[in-house]
Amino acid sequence: MLGVDPGTPKTEFTFFDSITANFIYIGDLIPAISKKHKARAMRKNNFLFFGLLFLTTTISAQVKVVNLLTENQTNPIGLDVQQPRFSWQLVSDQRNISQTAYEITISASKGTAWKSGKIMSDRSVQVPYAGAALQSGKKYTWEVRVWDNNGKPSPWSEPAFFQTALRFFVHQHF
Repeated sequence: MLGVDPGTPKTEFTFFDSITANFIYIGDLIPAISKKHKARAMRKNNFLFFGLLFLTTTISAQVKVVNLLTENQTNPIGLDVQQPRFSWQLVSDQRNISQTAYEITISASKGTAWKSGKIMSDRSVQVPYAGAALQSGKKYTWEVRVWDNNGKPSPWSEPAFFQTALRFFVHQHF
C-alpha cells in the first residue's frame, strides 16, 4: 500500500490486496517462516494472481457484432426492396478471430417475422433476407449473433431496424 513503511507489519489483508501485486507483506503475516517458505508462498500467490488475470482475460475476450446495415444503410426508412440484404462487422480484442456461422432474427410489432437459424458461413456482407414477404410501410427490427472460429457464440447485437416503403398498386382501366 502507498505510504506504508515496508518494515511495519500489515494488520489488515483484503481481497483487493490478494489480487494485486501487494504480496510483499506475506512474510509479515507469519514472521516465523523461513526465506524458502516465503519464496514458495510468493510463487503460489503470483501463480494465483496471473492465473486469475488469464482467466479474466479469456472470459472477457468475446466477439462483438457491430455496425449493422440494411442495404448498406443504417436504420433505413422507406426501403423499397422485397428481400433486403444485411451486413455487419465483428470486433474482438483477440487476434485471428473469424466468423464461422451466424444467426439473424427479424421481429415486427406482432412477434418474430423470420429466424434464419444457425447458418454455417463466414459471410457478413449483403446476407439476403429469406423469409416471407415483408409488409408495406412496416417497421422491422433485426439482430444478429455469430460464432467464432473457437466455436463460441457472441451475444446478440444491439438491435437495428428498417422500415419498408409504402407500396401502391395502380390498376389500369381501359
